[in-house]
Amino acid sequence: MSSVVRRVIKLGGSLLELDDLAGKFRRWLASEPPMQNVLIVGGGRFADGIRAAFLQHELSEDAAHWLCIRILGITAELVAGLLPESLLVQQFDQLRASQPADRLLVFEAEPWLRSLPESPGPSLPHTWDVTSDSIAAALATVLGARELVLLKSWAPTEPWTTLRAAADAGYVDRFFPVAAESLPCVRFVDLRG
Repeated sequence: MSSVVRRVIKLGGSLLELDDLAGKFRRWLASEPPMQNVLIVGGGRFADGIRAAFLQHELSEDAAHWLCIRILGITAELVAGLLPESLLVQQFDQLRASQPADRLLVFEAEPWLRSLPESPGPSLPHTWDVTSDSIAAALATVLGARELVLLKSWAPTEPWTTLRAAADAGYVDRFFPVAAESLPCVRFVDLRG
């Protein structure tokens, strides 16, 4: 068992359009208790383009899923470029390797996701029910992260009483309550607010 205390952070793709994203992210992270931070970046408008192509051209959900996963690699590289103090990590084994605890790790999840077995249960379906929210939850579970933080573009007026309520309201994807059910702590942060 690793002694590294990890936090998985999902940066919502819509935040890629935020002015001074790097500065706002750094200020938020500086206010957090120290942990090793692993960042996954959502697809934002890039993934929205795949969703439109899916509807227009009748792509399979599986094909659309993997196109969106490839986009997560692009957005990970983009954010790693905005945060030069970070380290872009492309292999899951690198996340478990000894890294300085204060180094932000930006994870490109495609190779890891392609290596996951397809089986019933906690595996991630290749459908629109899964977005980077559930991918981040699955990663946090596998890493034994102390917490998962989802940085979003807005906050609800009332806090969600359950993860299912958040999914039913469209704040997270439909599979998220399953993907996150064993995590010790899930937090939602409005990075725009």
